[in-house]
Amino acid sequence: MDIRSAEKMLRESGKAQELMNAVTAEEGRRLESLIDKDAVRAAVAEGDPAKLAETLRAVLNTGEGRALAEKISGIMKK
Repeated sequence: MDIRSAEKMLRESGKAQELMNAVTAEEGRRLESLIDKDAVRAAVAEGDPAKLAETLRAVLNTGEGRALAEKISGIMKK
């Protein structure tokens, strides 16, 4: 499934808005501060999905990242 198909599926299921509301502005700022933006840019520029996944995994290994993953998982299981 490509990104456009996934987006369409989320919109049609009504989960897109729930996902958008899953994080408060303050939580979003805290999560943003955990992301190594330079590493993400480099991974995208190099087309290296493994590097991108590694960078995102680092965020998911934090308390905030785990909490977000749990929220997303709960929304998607509904």
